[in-house]
Amino acid sequence: MLFSPVKLCFMALVLRIPCPGCGMTRATLALLRGDVAQACALHPLSPLLVPFAAALVATQTARYVQTGEAFGEVRFPRWIELAAAALALLLVAVWSARFFGYFGGPVALR
Repeated sequence: MLFSPVKLCFMALVLRIPCPGCGMTRATLALLRGDVAQACALHPLSPLLVPFAAALVATQTARYVQTGEAFGEVRFPRWIELAAAALALLLVAVWSARFFGYFGGPVALR
């Protein structure tokens, strides 16, 4: 697998520590190949976060196609807001745990 020689993660570039989503791009590519085990090894929340983010993007794209508004007043149902908040908290919890060697951490910066 080829990796970009340019660091795209601001946190990794400036602070020299992995960000909460470190490994998520590679995990997404693994999920697209159907390799769930590799995706979970790269980032354990990828099977939850990737479909959730894809559904939000698809919903917003459909909204744009229907209304022509890219950045109008957007109100998501309460359950989506709660799910997003829970996923954000889980992301920070996994990020913290990876610093102590859990969930495949600490993540090597590439």
